[in-house]
Amino acid sequence: MPDSELVLLIEDKQSFADEVREMLDGTGILLTHVDTLESAAAQELLRRDWLCILLDLNVPPHTGKATVIRARQLTTNSIVVVTGHSETEYEVDAITAGADDYLLKHSIRRDLLIRTIRVSGARHLRRSGENEHTRHLRAQMKVLTEIGTVMTEIRDWMRPTPFFSGFFERLGDERGRKEIGEQVKGFAWVAGRILIEVGAITTALRALEGNP
Repeated sequence: MPDSELVLLIEDKQSFADEVREMLDGTGILLTHVDTLESAAAQELLRRDWLCILLDLNVPPHTGKATVIRARQLTTNSIVVVTGHSETEYEVDAITAGADDYLLKHSIRRDLLIRTIRVSGARHLRRSGENEHTRHLRAQMKVLTEIGTVMTEIRDWMRPTPFFSGFFERLGDERGRKEIGEQVKGFAWVAGRILIEVGAITTALRALEGNP
C-alpha cells in the first residue's frame, strides 16, 4: 500500500467516491475505494492499518446496522459511517453496532472531513500497538495537523466578514474602514503563520521520506 493512502472508502456509488477524492485533493491523502465488503481484495484491505475507514451505511448485500456489524467483524480500524440518513436512530444504531463516528453525506465539508480523519486516526493509533506502520501513520498525522492548522487560520482570518465582501461599500463607512484595516493587519500575521506551517509540513514530509 503506498504510504500516502491513509483512508479506505467503502461505498457502492462511484459519484460519491469521486466527491470524497476531490475534497481530499491537495491534502496529501490518497483515497482507496472499494464498493463491497465481501470480495477477497476488500477484506485484505480491511486487515491493513488505516487512519480511517469511511463506510457507507448501505453496501450490498448489507444495509443499515448490519453493514457496520459486518465491517467491524473484518477490521479493528476506526470506522466512520457516511450516509444520507439524518434520523437520530440511524446514528445511534451505527455507533452501537461498532462505528466510531457518523457523517451526513450532504453536510460533509473539506475541513470537517479532514478533522474527522485526524480524530479517527488518533483513536486508532491509541488502540494500536507501536510498529513501523503505526509510526508512519503518526508522522502522517503530524502532516494532517499542520494542514488543518493552516486551514483554520485562513478561515478565522476571513471572519467576521470576508475581505472582499462589500469591500467598496465598507470603504465608505468608518466602521468598515476600521474592519478592513484590522483584516490587513491580520493578513500579515496569517501570511507569517502560513510560512511557518508550510515549513513544518515540509519538515514532516521529509521525515516521511526518510530524508534529514
